Order: sequence, then structure tokens, then C-alpha cells
Amino acid sequence: MITWLAGKTHCYTDLAGIQRLEIEHETFTGKLLLQCGFQIFEHIEGLYPEGPKGRYNPLKSNYERFLNEVGYSGQNPWNDWANSAEGENGEVLGG
Repeated sequence: MITWLAGKTHCYTDLAGIQRLEIEHETFTGKLLLQCGFQIFEHIEGLYPEGPKGRYNPLKSNYERFLNEVGYSGQNPWNDWANSAEGENGEVLGG
């Protein structure tokens, strides 16, 4: 069975287990384990936040492009429209 990831998930790779079992990272099984068992179609963590030097990931996800195409403006439409609220002074309050 193949399990595809198309979107968001939170998983942590068991690097100690992979090393203990001596599974090479470059093998099919190794790559699959590094991806928590998923074949990756698109993996996003909901939004790509910004730090002091700008966005951590400069590329837009397909989901961000889709939101822009259907009318949600901005560099990070998920954060600006779906995962936040507007404060009393117009500031963005994260969700």
C-alpha cells in the first residue's frame, strides 16, 4: 500500500531506529522512513513563517498560490486570512 501526503502533517523521523537497524538513507525504505512512511506529493506545514531575514522558505506552496488565485491576497494568505484575526489596532493576531 502506498500512502501519499498532500498537505500538512506533523511527524518526527525515528533517526535512532533507522540507525540501529542500519537502514541506508538512500534506499527506498530509508527514504520512506525519513518521510514518516509517506510518499510526498506536497508537504506543507500550513504556512511558511517569516524570520528576521524574510520567509524561511522563499517558494510559495501550491496551496498559497491557490488561495491567491481565488482572491485571498498577500504573500502568506493562510496566515493573513484563515489562521489569524485583526487586533484592535489593525495588527495581525496569530491563530
